[in-house]
Amino acid sequence: MITRIPWQAAIWRPLRQRSGASMLAIIGIALGVALGLAIALINIQAVSDFSTGLRRLSGQADLALTAPGRGFSEQWYVRLSMAKGVAVATPEIRLQAPVLYPASKGMLHILGIDAFQAARMGQPLLPFNLHNPLAMLRPDRIALSSAALAHLGLRVGDTLTLDADGQPRTLRIIGELPGMGDSGAFGVMDIAAVQWLWGQVGAVNQVDLRLRPGTSTADFLAQWRDHLPVGAVLQSPAQQGRVAADASRAYRVNLLVLSLVALFTGAFLVYSTLAMGVVRQRQQLALLRVLGLRRREVVLAVLLQGMVLGLPGALLGLPLGVLAARLALARMGGDLGAGYFSATALHLQWHPGLMLIFFVAGLGAALTGAFLPAWETSRATPALALRAGAEEQGHQQRQHPWIGLLLLGLALAGSLAPAIHGIPYLAYGAVACLLFALLFLLAPLLRGLTRLFPLPHAPVWRLALEQLRGAPGRAAQSLAAVVVAFSLVVAMAVMVGSFRDSVANWLTEILRADLYVQAGMNRDAFLPHGAAQQLCAL
Repeated sequence: MITRIPWQAAIWRPLRQRSGASMLAIIGIALGVALGLAIALINIQAVSDFSTGLRRLSGQADLALTAPGRGFSEQWYVRLSMAKGVAVATPEIRLQAPVLYPASKGMLHILGIDAFQAARMGQPLLPFNLHNPLAMLRPDRIALSSAALAHLGLRVGDTLTLDADGQPRTLRIIGELPGMGDSGAFGVMDIAAVQWLWGQVGAVNQVDLRLRPGTSTADFLAQWRDHLPVGAVLQSPAQQGRVAADASRAYRVNLLVLSLVALFTGAFLVYSTLAMGVVRQRQQLALLRVLGLRRREVVLAVLLQGMVLGLPGALLGLPLGVLAARLALARMGGDLGAGYFSATALHLQWHPGLMLIFFVAGLGAALTGAFLPAWETSRATPALALRAGAEEQGHQQRQHPWIGLLLLGLALAGSLAPAIHGIPYLAYGAVACLLFALLFLLAPLLRGLTRLFPLPHAPVWRLALEQLRGAPGRAAQSLAAVVVAFSLVVAMAVMVGSFRDSVANWLTEILRADLYVQAGMNRDAFLPHGAAQQLCAL
């Protein structure tokens, strides 16, 4: 009695005989792992760097009063600095300025600060080793972060020309900001200089607050919530980070689900490859069963074939995913071009735990794809399996179209269910139900469709149609991976289209005018007096 599996015949030889299909399955697993890992790394890095940048820029602030655009009167800084419970208050102006020199460098974030108050707050916004500490107060001086220096290709001592309120202003770089790491490309100037150069004298758009020990943040918020300037928000730096993360959460979750669909496609490729291979091996495995091979050894042999396909695919997917994440961060940023995060220099960090998770997921997808062919083969009766044509008879016995119809009903219910905390979890489950319903409905649908067509007179077409009619189960196995791969393309198109339509509809509701006029690239620039009346007269 045979007690050990002939590994060469049961595992390696079948895969070598189907080398093209085996390579396709390996590539499918590798691409699924790479796509999922790349998106997960980008999401984690973008949110982490954005939150870290906010914490560094806010120093030891407990709360921040912020307002978009031209902000609010600097008298609010005076009021808040003298408010009960406030230990330190520091005003800021944050804006973007077009870079004129070096040319073609886009926009630069500018922070106007009160250097003395920023030092009290503990904000790392003052360069070290200044020969003259008062140089920061001069209107033609600026300090840049490491990312800004690298992005602009400049060094300390060089000059930089910005478009300040429509006028070119040349600034000398007097230092590099310490300890900013990858917090983004930005420059720091004296707040009075920014107010003067950009025509915002008397205005600020952020005030950071550090509360006295024993002062309740919740009580302070409740006291000032109804007394803030119009359009301003008082919240903690951590809340600011969560707002940006929440704003992009649905976008990032959709990308991650899309990557899981890609991994699911890889599992289907493994399933299709092994299912067709098992059909060819059916008589060989049945003969081994007759000679004494046990059912669990048959299952193990087919699962090992799946592992042989999944292991190199998962290993290949890891470096591909890291490379894809690096390229995406360098070219499109942490939001893949959606505009949620404004940091320009994100450097990928290693996450061994996350890489292990996706390696296991890739291997698990391959084993999952191999399990169904392994289970079907082990359940086959050896005497029946040795007969010609028995494989299609087995397919017909295992068809359960009612399960597919049930999954379609669940998919319909899930697609109509409301989102939970802003994320359509049940809709994602509906997608999974649709894909699994494919397994149970493809063969019956294929059989029904082929019955609708009359037999052609051409021998080749007639033989092909007769083959589909006689063996729809085998054809369904080949088509399953193709249909799932096509569903990945459809899912990507639907996600991108839905996202763009949602943003367009939101903008339509918010921006109700037919035409908008903006003063230049700088959002803080303004139109001349009387421009509105002149435009209305057109």
